[in-house]
Parts: sequence; C-alpha cells; structure tokens
Amino acid sequence: MPTCNIKARLGGLFLYYQYAPTIPVLSHKKNHNQFYHIKVITKPINHHIMLLRSLQQILNTGLRISMLDEDSQLPDIATAEQQFIIPAIGQQLYNALNDTLDILSLPEPDEGDPENPTPDAALAALLPMVQKPLAAFAYWAELPAMHMRITSSGIRQTTSDGMPTAYRWQYEAAAAYLEERAYHTMEEMLRYLYTHAENYTDIDEALQTARQQAIFQSGHHFSQYYRLRQPYRTFMHLKPLVEEVIIQHISPSVGPVFLAQLMQTPTPDTTDQQLINALRYATANLTIHKAVQKMPFKLTPDGFTIITNLSGGAATAPADQNAAIRDMGFLQKITQTDGDQALRRAMRLLQTQSSENRWATFYQSALYKGPDNYKPDSGNSTRSIFRF
Repeated sequence: MPTCNIKARLGGLFLYYQYAPTIPVLSHKKNHNQFYHIKVITKPINHHIMLLRSLQQILNTGLRISMLDEDSQLPDIATAEQQFIIPAIGQQLYNALNDTLDILSLPEPDEGDPENPTPDAALAALLPMVQKPLAAFAYWAELPAMHMRITSSGIRQTTSDGMPTAYRWQYEAAAAYLEERAYHTMEEMLRYLYTHAENYTDIDEALQTARQQAIFQSGHHFSQYYRLRQPYRTFMHLKPLVEEVIIQHISPSVGPVFLAQLMQTPTPDTTDQQLINALRYATANLTIHKAVQKMPFKLTPDGFTIITNLSGGAATAPADQNAAIRDMGFLQKITQTDGDQALRRAMRLLQTQSSENRWATFYQSALYKGPDNYKPDSGNSTRSIFRF
C-alpha cells in the first residue's frame, strides 16, 4: 500500500502525517482490514505564518544582529509584512512564498520514510530576496522599542554595564542604515521579480502594470535624473511628491493615457528616448522643487537627501542638519527653471514630431496643436510664490 504526506495546521503547529501500512484499522468493507502506520511530525511556528521564523533565518539575510540565544525575542515580523512586503508583492505571491518556506523547513525524513515535497525552484530563489528587506524593515520599525522598556513605573532605558546604550547620533545613524538597507533590498527584490515575471504565476498583475507604467522604477533610477544621497531611502519619501508632479503638471501636458503608453514602450527609438528623458528630467526637478517647500532636506556632495527618522525629523548624524535658507532659495529657483525647461522640450518634441505613425494617441488628442500653432509655455504654470 503506498505512503503519502498530509499537512494540517493545528494552533501554532504544522502537522505532517506520513501514512504507511503497519497498524490495522477496520475498513468500511466487511471482513477487510486496512493497515496504516501514522507518523506525526510537528514543526513549531509563530502564531502568525511569517517569512522569517527564527533568529538564524534573520542572520542568513546578512543583517548583523547580536543576540544571546535562539530564545531572544524577535521583532514584530508579522506587522512588517503587512505594512511593507504584502503591499509590494501581493497577497497571493506572499502565500505561495509561505508555502515554499513550509517545505524548506521540513526536517530531513528518516530512512525509509517518504521524501519531502520538492519546492518550486523559482519561489525558492525569490524567498531569500524577500526576507532581506523584511528583516531590515522589522528591526527599523522596532528600534525605538529595543532602546527602552515600558514598565508599570513608566519608560525605562535599556542598558547594562558591559554594553552601554548608543549615543543619540549613533542611534539615528543605525536607523538611517536600516531604512536605506530595507528600501535598497526591496528594490533589488522587485527588480528581480518583474524581470523574471514569467516564472511566477502568483504575481499580482495590477502591481506589475503599475510598475511598468511608473515614470521612475527605483531610487537609483530617479538619481540618474537628479542625484540623491541614499537614493533608495530618499526616493521612498519623495514618491508622494512624484505623484503630485505627474498629476498636476505632466499628465495635463501630455495626457495620462499617452504617458502610460510611453512609459511601457518596449524598445524606444532615439526620438522616443529623448521624449522620455525630458519628461523624467522635468518630473525629477519639479519633485525636488516641491520637496524643498514641504520636507526637511540637506544638500551633500553625494546629492540631495530628505532628513527623516523614527523620532520625527532629527538628524541622522551630527552633520546632518537641515539646509540653510540660502540653500532653500537657490534650490527652489534652479529646480523650477530646469523642470520648466525640460517640460517645454518635451512639448516641443510632441508638437513637432507627432503623427499617425508616432505617438498617435497624443496626435489624435486635443492637446496636439501642430508645429505651426504651438506656442511654448513660458513656464509660469509650474511656478509658485516662495517667501521666507
């Protein structure tokens, strides 16, 4: 009689049943006995099914964490998944990765027992790439709680004789490092996922389409048009402003449908690329123009950066103070000028090069005026009064 595996979940345990013919059990057929041996393998997990379940799995991501033993309390992995990972990859793919981790976590079968199921190779390759940002996000979000304890007598600082607490600037530097690492590895994971999308049947098509239509794919991509310090972290804080610029300036100029089509052009030729670059350059500069008004920032030799952390805007290191007013005024003016000029270049291309065979969606829209009737905008539409 053949053996088989059955998996069931009971509370905080996965139960793996292996059936083989040894123990008699009366069947429903008269005068006929069936013989089974039931072996139960329990695999403990946390209360929530998660993609990181042990200290060793966290250490395998490359994050340098010092803990005394395996019983040390882990950060809130489940909340980090809900806040950062699932919105990025979709619930269906997340579930598939969890099932893959279940299989990979099975103990080696005893001699004579059935072999463990074989995990999907593509999912097994993606899993560690998802675990890397998850670990960094979890510790980044948990950092304030690790630094202190909430007791019945109030908040107390966590310290010991052999390991004193870090200075404030060291704490802020650690927070910035974890945040940058989290977003960096997240973008690496997403780039890999969508480059190999054909291997993942559980991929979220809506998320895939949104990424394909995005004017910037990542912080590194944005930094090619306006240089950023810590581009992955900084870009995540700039993304809402990027959307504002697109809604207020780019889409009204070229049309939202045409913009989405243009960004998905599979093999842009030289003229296509000139237009794409002009729109991206305009978007990047006008985004920085908005950021100067709305966010604390700093200009460094490595580029523009947003000063943020878990405590609400304090510096990430002693030298990371908010930009001087003279920097704010200069940056406001130059990014507005450069953004306006880039958008005018894009519109000049569209009005002079559009036809039934090139950029037909724009050519057939009310936005197309033709080379003879087109009057370049002076740029006043994107300007705003800025006073100190």
